[in-house]
Amino acid sequence: LSPYLSVAVDYWRHLGTDLYTASALSSKFFTFGTTINIFTRGDHLEIEMKGEDKNFESSIRLLEHSIISVSPSKDIWESQILNSKEFLKERTSDVSEIDFALYDYALHQNTSVRFFNASPSDLENFTSSSAVDILENLLKYKCTIIYYGSLSIEELESNYLQSYVSSKNLKETSHLRKVMWNQNSKPS
Repeated sequence: LSPYLSVAVDYWRHLGTDLYTASALSSKFFTFGTTINIFTRGDHLEIEMKGEDKNFESSIRLLEHSIISVSPSKDIWESQILNSKEFLKERTSDVSEIDFALYDYALHQNTSVRFFNASPSDLENFTSSSAVDILENLLKYKCTIIYYGSLSIEELESNYLQSYVSSKNLKETSHLRKVMWNQNSKPS
């Protein structure tokens, strides 16, 4: 994973695609009765999609489209970078954030994605196109799919998740993250 993942995901939340504006995407997901969350927990990336079973296929296709076909925006990017820098500054002084960081460290030690984030100075050189590159590769990472619905696992895999289940291009997140952590860690 990338130390810029959280910035890229926050950026994605405000972007449209070549077919939909950001508000049209939001409306489309709402029409399908679907909510989407992307977040990291320890050393795992999670994409959570909740919604009605009858709209599962439409929702997953729209999710794929919204991640792979994002349309960058200079104004949104500049605002996102400012917000991210401010959040990172505030995070270091918030007592509850410090408590959560200690708890996260106790569970995952230094392999936690929480300790693998870009600093405010790192964000100076991070570009919108780099964020889009991260998003375009997001669906290629190895993931665990948890499904609560009426379809059998076999039907789910063969009809909807074929590209995820059988892909030979999957990237092992924990391995990549550890390699990048070592490359980006600074001597103390």
